[in-house]
Amino acid sequence: MVRRIFVLGAVLAVAVAAGASAASSGLYTGKTSQELKISVKVSKGKVVKVDYTASYGSCGELTGTDKVKIAIKSNKFSATVHPNSETVDKLSGTFKGENVSGTLSSAVTTGGIHPTTCKSGKVTFKAKA
Repeated sequence: MVRRIFVLGAVLAVAVAAGASAASSGLYTGKTSQELKISVKVSKGKVVKVDYTASYGSCGELTGTDKVKIAIKSNKFSATVHPNSETVDKLSGTFKGENVSGTLSSAVTTGGIHPTTCKSGKVTFKAKA
């Protein structure tokens, strides 16, 4: 009986420790590998908003806002989102303590008859609560 209580106590301690390292609700702000701004908003275990500025080569710098509901599982998130009919963003990240780091890539298609697609390429980021 003592052995079962000890094992149960150890399992509960691990579960509490794992829960404690989960992403906290709030705003994480930082910079991308392009030295531009990014913020990640977390609420109730989900990434709910990502604001960023990225360089798209000859297209210049563009600002994007993704209002999303991406579940955070095991302190990680990943999704492909379509914030509008011209844009496709790929977002992923990992939370560790008060920090989040990850990658984003974005493609924006503009123009009517002769469309142009501008791509950010793979951009890494780091942000802190």
